[in-house]
This record gives sequence, C-alpha cells and structure tokens, in this order.
Amino acid sequence: MQTSSDLATDSDKLDQIFQELFKLSPGQMQNEMTMADIELWDSLRHMELIVRIEKKLGIELSFDDISKMQNIGEIRKIVAKKIDT
Repeated sequence: MQTSSDLATDSDKLDQIFQELFKLSPGQMQNEMTMADIELWDSLRHMELIVRIEKKLGIELSFDDISKMQNIGEIRKIVAKKIDT
C-alpha cells in the first residue's frame, strides 16, 4: 500500500500526462472537462492517454475503467482507486 506522499506523486504524474497530451496548464485543468472541452482530446489521443497512464503509473486499466473515463475528474478517481489497491 502506498503512502500519502506516494499518492501525491502519482497524482502529479497523472496531471503531467494531461498537461503533455492536451497542452493544458495546471490552472486550466478542471475535473468536469470532457473531450468536448479540450480540442486535442480525440479518440486517438484518448488511447494514448490510457497507454501513458498504465506505463507511467504502473497500473492496468480494465475495459470497464476505460469506458468510464469521460472527464478528468473521473479519470483521477479511477486511477486513485487502482493505485490504492
């Protein structure tokens, strides 16, 4: 089980992935943001997001997890649960 400092590091890594893929600054990212809100977030970039999350955070996302990844906040929740287990 990871400590709270490990989780903060993983959270920072996830935010860095969002920033790199979607060209967002930290102040621009909102949990409610969806593909419709972010110009660079298309289906291809979504798949790249999934691959980067799995590789950078060392987790495996199920089809169910991926299908629920509709906004930044939901992605953060799913990743936090995977990291915590």
